[in-house]
Amino acid sequence: MQRLLDRELTTDERAQQARIWTAFDQRGGSQAIHATIRELAEQDPELFFTAALALLESPPDPHICPNLYRTLLDCPPFLIQLIRPDRFSRDQVIETCRNFIKIYTRLDIRLARLAPGRSEDQYRLEVPYIVRILEILNEISAGPKLVLIMNHLTRHPDSRVASKALLLMGRRIQNRGWVERNVKSEDPRKRASVVEALWCRNNAWARQTMWAALKDENNRVVGNALVGLHSLGESRVRDLVRCMLRDARPHFRFTAAWVMGKMGDLEFLEPLREALADPDQRVRQAARRALVTIRRPIVRQQQLEMMALAESVQAETPAATLPELPPAAQPAAAVPVSDKSAPPKQPDKAPAEPREEKPLDDPEFNLHFDGSYIAPR
Repeated sequence: MQRLLDRELTTDERAQQARIWTAFDQRGGSQAIHATIRELAEQDPELFFTAALALLESPPDPHICPNLYRTLLDCPPFLIQLIRPDRFSRDQVIETCRNFIKIYTRLDIRLARLAPGRSEDQYRLEVPYIVRILEILNEISAGPKLVLIMNHLTRHPDSRVASKALLLMGRRIQNRGWVERNVKSEDPRKRASVVEALWCRNNAWARQTMWAALKDENNRVVGNALVGLHSLGESRVRDLVRCMLRDARPHFRFTAAWVMGKMGDLEFLEPLREALADPDQRVRQAARRALVTIRRPIVRQQQLEMMALAESVQAETPAATLPELPPAAQPAAAVPVSDKSAPPKQPDKAPAEPREEKPLDDPEFNLHFDGSYIAPR
């Protein structure tokens, strides 16, 4: 499991861990344990979260592990700290929650209950927290079980929340009428999310919707439609995205570079190199990221091939061809100090300095190698 906590615990954090363990040893059943854990979490949320996370990331104890995970991941203060947008990256939290839900299968339900309900908002989380919840649920929760719980968020007053909720619903609602109704929204974020929800949806009306979306006035809607059509094997997309990279509007050129990175075709290397000279800074940055994304598997494959070649050469070198070492020299007899005829002792030679390896002269490989690029929402 990926570790989010990459440091040693402080004295206070270890003491808090001891209190958590004590809660599991008390009598009174699961309700008493949950009450004690909740009390510890509310007294000092930061301290409790760090101590509890370290427990969840430690080697599992088969006797207590299921109960430990179930209790801590059922604790709202712990989950709120886990999804805090400024604590961990989106990808880190999603990967961690993927692992957690394998042990505590109701994690997605517990996360969904943190968001505002239809008639009440118990935790009153700020918008970035709600967006993070929807991003996590969209990746870790399978099936339609969240539709009734989260569907009302598609009408949330904040466009970011509504668009993420539309993406979550769109991937789980196989309904043409729902798609046609929401793809006509006046909000471009919502239209883009509905089109993204159609990715890999291989049916006639999904294709028609994405082809129609190419005429949208918003660059993100068009970009998502191009990615979706490419996922369905539409060969014309390559020519369309090349034309989009030459569009007079910078935001469309920016999205075209992002689409090329998502598609990952080697034929886009040359147009992306040319885009490095684009007058718009955002377009240049998007082109750099796309080049890195496309070249990453190539560089990795070259590294694997070089490692395999080195191992094969080493394995094929017979031991008989290695030069024999000279016999160990006998220690020289001690020379008396008074014997001035003894030759002066030569100073030991300094060991040769290691040769400095020069980096590969590959300007594309040295571009900002900062991971995959995700279009802003």
